[in-house]
Amino acid sequence: MRAIQDRELNILRRFKVAPIGPGEIIVSGLVTALVLQLPNIVFMVVLAHRFLGSPWPTQPVSLIVFVSLALLAFASLGGIIAALVNSMQEGMLLTQLFYFPLLFLGGITFPIFGFPVWLQTVAQFIPSTYFSTGLQPILRATAQVTQAMLAALQGHRHPAITRRARSRPCAARRSR
Repeated sequence: MRAIQDRELNILRRFKVAPIGPGEIIVSGLVTALVLQLPNIVFMVVLAHRFLGSPWPTQPVSLIVFVSLALLAFASLGGIIAALVNSMQEGMLLTQLFYFPLLFLGGITFPIFGFPVWLQTVAQFIPSTYFSTGLQPILRATAQVTQAMLAALQGHRHPAITRRARSRPCAARRSR
């Protein structure tokens, strides 16, 4: 949203005469997003431990590396949206059109194995599916970051997640 606002206020025109190129401006925006969001991730882990009783991550380096890569990917997606729209209103609309499927169908809010089969297929095309697929083994201490990234990129579930999904069938399957 910041890039859209900067364009509407003609702030980006000032960068045309700056000695840095567009690559440096894009990288600085990604680094800024990373620096601003990593403390939020740490804060959420602390709150989850303090109030929900979740254990501390046993692989904090893997967690930070994986979340950092995901933050960069989603910030890049935001940059693409900012490049496509002409006004702040269009940006908000397009952001919400991307945000809700990412949140609700990506396995972050609701487990994917509880969806109907056709919706599970649709969920495989949503980027946050791969984030949640890779994040779960890291938080459960069953995989390192390289194993989780490989499983997420291949679109396969980690064996611990797959076993759990098979042991808890969804209500629609139970009623058959």
